[in-house]
Amino acid sequence: MICRGKTIAIDLADGGAIDPPASHGLLHDPSGRLFPKRSLLIGPFERGSPADEETIPREAVDYLGRDYEIRRGECRLPPKELSAWKRVGEVATLGNAQGEIFYTRGGTRAPGRFRHKFNKASLSRLFRGRGKVTLYSCGKWLRLELPRGAMFDDRGVVYP
Repeated sequence: MICRGKTIAIDLADGGAIDPPASHGLLHDPSGRLFPKRSLLIGPFERGSPADEETIPREAVDYLGRDYEIRRGECRLPPKELSAWKRVGEVATLGNAQGEIFYTRGGTRAPGRFRHKFNKASLSRLFRGRGKVTLYSCGKWLRLELPRGAMFDDRGVVYP
């Protein structure tokens, strides 16, 4: 899992907004072993001790920066099965409604406040179309489910 950011805010397609506590992290599993690759988790997360270089995933180094001291994080993950989650609402729909996610990215590669507008006009959208993004909750956790074909790279979410 990679902590892609902190201080998160989500604007829903219907105009509502979600502001998780500042202590929550935006977590992603690019391997798909713990959670599907297209899921973004938002929940209680604490930075721990420095990680051993041998155990750091390549994606984390690419995302946070080669010169950044990557630390282990600690959290108690919620259930993986979507059936254990409650639907909150749409963040982006297949129609014209677009939602956004805001977060503060750490590291040395591209630190700062970021904004990703789902389904914004881009080359990816030209070829893939619009994608539906749904927000779910489970206890203190939130989960953004992105569509099949969701793309991430060392800059963050690429599509939708």
